[in-house]
Amino acid sequence: DSMRSIRTLRLVSNSIGDDGGRAFDDLIRRRHSGSAPLHSIELTDAAIGIAGLRQLLAGALGANRSSSSSSGACLNLTVSTRPGRSPTTTGSPIVRALRAALLDLRGVAGGSSSGTAARQGGLALGLPSNGLGDRGASRLSSLLLRLFSRNKDAADTLIDGTRELRALNLRGNDLTDVGAESVAAAIGKLPHLKRLDMSLNPVGAAGFASLLSAATRHTPLISLRLPVGANGATAAAVAAKARSFAGMPSTASATSAAVRALGLWSSVHDQQVVAALSALGDGRSKLRELSVPRWDLLGDQAVEAILHSIRRGSALTSLDLTDANIGASAAALLADALASPSCNLESVQLGSNALPVRAVVRLARALENNTKVTHLGLNNNNVGASGARALLASAEWGGTLVDVSVTNAGVGSRWQAKLQMALRKNAVLAERRRRRRRRKASCPTVG
Repeated sequence: DSMRSIRTLRLVSNSIGDDGGRAFDDLIRRRHSGSAPLHSIELTDAAIGIAGLRQLLAGALGANRSSSSSSGACLNLTVSTRPGRSPTTTGSPIVRALRAALLDLRGVAGGSSSGTAARQGGLALGLPSNGLGDRGASRLSSLLLRLFSRNKDAADTLIDGTRELRALNLRGNDLTDVGAESVAAAIGKLPHLKRLDMSLNPVGAAGFASLLSAATRHTPLISLRLPVGANGATAAAVAAKARSFAGMPSTASATSAAVRALGLWSSVHDQQVVAALSALGDGRSKLRELSVPRWDLLGDQAVEAILHSIRRGSALTSLDLTDANIGASAAALLADALASPSCNLESVQLGSNALPVRAVVRLARALENNTKVTHLGLNNNNVGASGARALLASAEWGGTLVDVSVTNAGVGSRWQAKLQMALRKNAVLAERRRRRRRRKASCPTVG
């Protein structure tokens, strides 16, 4: 009976096997049927066979089908496991098990097929670190298009509670250009996809550009985490080539030059990326969260394109450039964009970029008149006392910063204490402003 109140099911590092999968399937179906829906299912590093995984997923999804209160709910399903196979063949079995579980639920009567608009919910699918590879990614893309695309056949319609694919996480699945391009081709045909995570995949320039182009054209997408942007198999060659450019101003510049010298990134890719990034500022893209892990690979035109879009008032509210090798010159350009009155960014993450003190000071001064940025990440950069002083002035003068991360950034305890005090004051004031807005919105209009 206690299963009726469970909203989250996590099976982490367990040897449940096929028998365990069947047992959970039976338990979920019997105990959870008709009660409130499951919100989250996480299966991580669990030794389970294909049959067990198929039954466990079918049972969990089936419970939401029969739930009396699943209208509009979104089920978060995360599977990261080795289903009784060697790591090199993990990807395809995962897709086969998922395919079997989802297709088992096609057209199952969980409610009337008519008038389903009020009941439509969604699925947030996470398959991180499964070793899908390009072949697995291609098969997964075909499956998702079959079940969730705007052109799907009536026979492939899923149950009422999972009619929309709202998020897809393929982080760390050994995808190269081929796999990335298959995902990119599917993006535009998934009308409800809002979040896509492709990070930590050794995708080359062609796949990187294809993903970015597809994402900026796909209006519903609001969050995108891009892959590393260079083929991981050539990392040693890039590092060796970069050493021959040791005379360049920064490590980022040397890496970029090496990648281009080896033919891994060309002017053609620059043109594709520039066109995609320019779309961020013309009102067509609704993308609000963007993570670019290898800023140093982008050409000067591409960097200028994204910053120009920010200055023009793009929809972006979160920019994550953590460990992106942005360099001091790119940081200066970013500071100019942050100083623009049209900038809509609220969160800027610049951790682990080895930024010098002068770059941090310039960024801080740009935020003095910025009334929108509330979160700034500067961990593992050279902030120092001068940078901390500038950040404190920005927090006190601008009054909007509520969170600034300066771990391992050379900021002494004295400056950290002063900065945290200013940030706490801003947080209190921000909460008061939110309460006033809520009260004003709830007050009836007279006359």
